Amino acid sequence: MTEKKQDPVRAFLGTVREARVEEARCRRKLQEIDAQCRTVTASLNGMPHGGSGDPHKDSPWAALADQRRQHEALLAAAVRQEMKVERFIARMRTDSYRIILKLRYVDLLGWPRIQEQLEQQSLNYSDRQIYRLHGEALQEARQIWAELHREETAS
Repeated sequence: MTEKKQDPVRAFLGTVREARVEEARCRRKLQEIDAQCRTVTASLNGMPHGGSGDPHKDSPWAALADQRRQHEALLAAAVRQEMKVERFIARMRTDSYRIILKLRYVDLLGWPRIQEQLEQQSLNYSDRQIYRLHGEALQEARQIWAELHREETAS
């Protein structure tokens, strides 16, 4: 059985969905960390702070701070990936292509909702026309992708 070669443009555009999942996961984890911080704060209130070493060494604070930094970095990376895809789509030369790709890959809409959104913008396309425009948009995106990667390898 032959493997179908994955389209790098579609894979790149699809990273928004993955980034949104990662963003949601990181936001949930950051909320959990904040809740743990409140719990640690409540348990530390009223505790004596004597002794010779650093009172915060090996404390829950250090672990929570590390976790927070890691999840904030992951969240920032996910947001940057979304912005990268949006900037790429903004390079599209044809307005209708740009609109369809944005609705599909940034707004993550299905075909019926894309058609509704287009109709709200007075762009009345049949299902078949939308699929054709999407295919043409991907062709233009592949050309832009090739140009960008040709420039990257040349420098």
